[in-house]
Amino acid sequence: YMDLEGDLRTLIPEYSGLNQEERKNADEIGNHIINLLNAAKGMLENQKLNKRQMLIVSSLLQEVEECLVWITPHALALAQMDALSLRVAELDSPNKDIYQKILKYCRDFLEDFDDEYTRITREETENYRARLEEVIRFINTESLKSRINIGLQIERLRTLKFWGWILLFVLIITFPFFSNTFSNSTNVTAWNKLFEFPAALFNNKLLVAYIAAISFAVVGGIGGFLSGLLQMRGSKTNLGAYEMSILLFQLRPIFGAFAAL
Repeated sequence: YMDLEGDLRTLIPEYSGLNQEERKNADEIGNHIINLLNAAKGMLENQKLNKRQMLIVSSLLQEVEECLVWITPHALALAQMDALSLRVAELDSPNKDIYQKILKYCRDFLEDFDDEYTRITREETENYRARLEEVIRFINTESLKSRINIGLQIERLRTLKFWGWILLFVLIITFPFFSNTFSNSTNVTAWNKLFEFPAALFNNKLLVAYIAAISFAVVGGIGGFLSGLLQMRGSKTNLGAYEMSILLFQLRPIFGAFAAL
């Protein structure tokens, strides 16, 4: 926010010498930028800023950066090309080469005038500024997408940690029911000799069998959970695949329980 506000204050003297029509257009864009900055500032001053508000502020500031292109002088726009090129190069996107070519076109176009920018027509100015705005929008969109994806991965890992503790507790509780650790008893029949502990607690053989089945299903489900955890802990996600990845992960314990039974 401070960087963009400083850029605006730097640009105000630059377009103060424009003619009446150009000054009117620049003032309209400047007023729009000021309104966006005021809205962002009001939210940033809130001490309890939640994630949703942060995304809104980020979108507002990205809009400010795109609007600044239309009141940036030609010489300053040329000076900003290298910084924009570096920002594009840092992105993890298969389309960044296309936008590098757009930047090269804008740089070559401005360099051809050799500091005699008064020869640039209004149509040519709007043409290259529109291209620069598209490049900045691409950078901001990819950056926001990256932040959202990282946030989704963090939320997913927090969910896995929560359910991991619960399943660990369930495993500790059910472990004695399927582990043959009880002392020998004359009341235990040969059929359920493998499940001495539940057989000693319950007289109903069918109930002992169900407890054993549930216990093994728990083990299989935890195996499926661990399999999904190992796969997801280092994988990336995005807004489109997040819900599907969560549903697929929830199916793993079910398939693990089936396999164990």
